[in-house]
Amino acid sequence: MALKDDKSGPTTGPSKPPIKSAIQQRQRVREEEQEYKGTMFSISGIRSMSLHSTGTKIVMGLLIVIFAVGFGLSTIGTQNMANLNGGSGGMTDGPDPVADVGAEHIVRKDFLNAYKRELEMAGEFGQPSGVADLLGIQQRSLQELTDDSAQYQDAMAQGIKITDADIDKKITDDINDQIKQEEGDNPANFRRRIEQQYSSMQDYIDQQRPNYDRDKVSRQLAIDKLQKSVKDTVKLTEDDYKRSVTKLQLREIVIQPALPPANAPDMKAAQAKSDADAKTRADKIFAEAQAAITDAAFAALAQKESDDVTTKTKGGDLGLKAPNDLPVSTAIKDALMNSTGSLVGPAQDDVTKYWYIFFVASRKLDLPKDYDKKKADLIKSYQDQRGDEKWEAYKDKITKAAQVTILDPGLSAYKMQMEDIVKATPTDQATLRQQAIDLYGQALKYSGGEQAAALYYQMAQLYAQMNVPDKQLQALQQSVGKYDTDPDTHIEYATALIAAKKNDDALNQLKLASKELDTNPSQPSMFGGNPDDARHERIAGELDELKQPQLAADERSKVKPPQQPPGGGMGGMGGMGGLQIK
Repeated sequence: MALKDDKSGPTTGPSKPPIKSAIQQRQRVREEEQEYKGTMFSISGIRSMSLHSTGTKIVMGLLIVIFAVGFGLSTIGTQNMANLNGGSGGMTDGPDPVADVGAEHIVRKDFLNAYKRELEMAGEFGQPSGVADLLGIQQRSLQELTDDSAQYQDAMAQGIKITDADIDKKITDDINDQIKQEEGDNPANFRRRIEQQYSSMQDYIDQQRPNYDRDKVSRQLAIDKLQKSVKDTVKLTEDDYKRSVTKLQLREIVIQPALPPANAPDMKAAQAKSDADAKTRADKIFAEAQAAITDAAFAALAQKESDDVTTKTKGGDLGLKAPNDLPVSTAIKDALMNSTGSLVGPAQDDVTKYWYIFFVASRKLDLPKDYDKKKADLIKSYQDQRGDEKWEAYKDKITKAAQVTILDPGLSAYKMQMEDIVKATPTDQATLRQQAIDLYGQALKYSGGEQAAALYYQMAQLYAQMNVPDKQLQALQQSVGKYDTDPDTHIEYATALIAAKKNDDALNQLKLASKELDTNPSQPSMFGGNPDDARHERIAGELDELKQPQLAADERSKVKPPQQPPGGGMGGMGGMGGLQIK
């Protein structure tokens, strides 16, 4: 289930301004398609194992220590279930199970626990978690569970076994990790405090064991073993490492499939034809390149044929690059690393679907200066990186093959809104939008508070796409009425009111949004920055539209200049409480 941000506006064509550089285009597409894996500082990026730098691994390790304890505990969040999003009328009611993955059920209790963890991490990282974001967070939570279920079922199919001894050891290790965090720099003092409350440290440990859900621990161990078995298939040599750090003097030709017309009667068929035409063109250009394999001839061909306007004028020149530095898929990087001739291609990127032809003018081995001293560690690190990549690819394969059925109407509607509509023909898009609105209506029967506000908010987005402004306004009014302390909803409602020429009502909504931001400011991210700054700027922009220059200036004055995170940024991990990297 690919996850995408909620974007207002039509879904029948590109909503972003065109980017002339093909390098920029493919980087943007790659970032969008890989959104769920995230960046280093995004919630999903922390979870993703596709990040390999030493600093990232340190951060991930610390975060795992902070949050991982909760994943094995059966009691985490259960006492808070009634407080999630408007109490029992928020989202604790509704279909149970929430979804099926093959023969397995995703029960509502597990879904709510996963959702609570996502909300906690959103708060920790300064990520938005208001009305407009709730269903996206819930879908990520559900995705986490469906992915885990698919991985567990695959582990069982592979014959992986977990014993009671394995579970006992894992629980003991987790408790010991928790103790190390709690004792900090003064283990003797911590031990004295424990012995004052318990007869001994062992008694304390024994009393922690029942808090762990052995079934969940067993499932996670099975997935861990599956992951290890996949990674262990990667066996690299010193020559493999040297190829990975060999820089290539490169030229490229990029062939981009044409965008299908927005009004194509069958978008899928139109896209398939565009892809096929691009491949035919790539094969033809490659044959021309083979007929005259020289640097000058390839440069002339790139100037004539390449779709990357940035490198096209330079004859496709990329300079001296290591394949891993290029924003292309792993398969293309491997083809470049393992190449021995001058021409490589045509090769298609699995994300952007662009076709590439490369000319390798020369190769230069670029070993680290301390290679002889750290050779074993460098090779091991590279093997770990490739193992992580292999596991990510394997997980993607499992996820795509999983038979997921979403039973909760609100979550089903959101998936339809975010994924299915954009892939459909214009005629089918209209049908799907109405189906999604009907499903949101079903979900409203058991939802209240912030959850109901989130459902109405998404209905408003659909009505806007359907060009039904009256119903859009009604849905936003309902959203604000169900949960009136969300500044984003007030701003969204104000924008729609301005479009409807209801300026007085719009001004009132903007004032309410501004007051809410002043009264309940967001927590700054541990990595710097404050999400409220963008909200103040948006309010100011709408006030400009309403010819309220003084109010707009007052709002912009609340935007704070960027500041370094406490403790000196990543090096000191100032936002991580008492944790420090030594």
